[in-house]
Amino acid sequence: MSNTEIYTEISRKVIGHWDGERIEDLVETIKKLKAGGHRVDMTDLPGQENVPPELVDPTCWTVLTCDRNGKTLTGDSADEIELTQEIINDVKCQLRYVR
Repeated sequence: MSNTEIYTEISRKVIGHWDGERIEDLVETIKKLKAGGHRVDMTDLPGQENVPPELVDPTCWTVLTCDRNGKTLTGDSADEIELTQEIINDVKCQLRYVR
């Protein structure tokens, strides 16, 4: 079973849940939590089991989590949604230039 809990940054208190289905729902939940004064732990968001192996440690993207429908939450402010496959293609392309 996957983790659905959203935690606070420091105390690791559960402040929300996300089912991993639609990344847009997670973004809305994060916005509401932040508006309510919560500091969301962005390093341990639910949906980690949906992150493809190619994106576990990319140096060129900030991948926060992925949903079950092929979308990825990214960006330093956790406010960008990208297609997961496009990020994988970009990472592969950038790796070719590094080698």
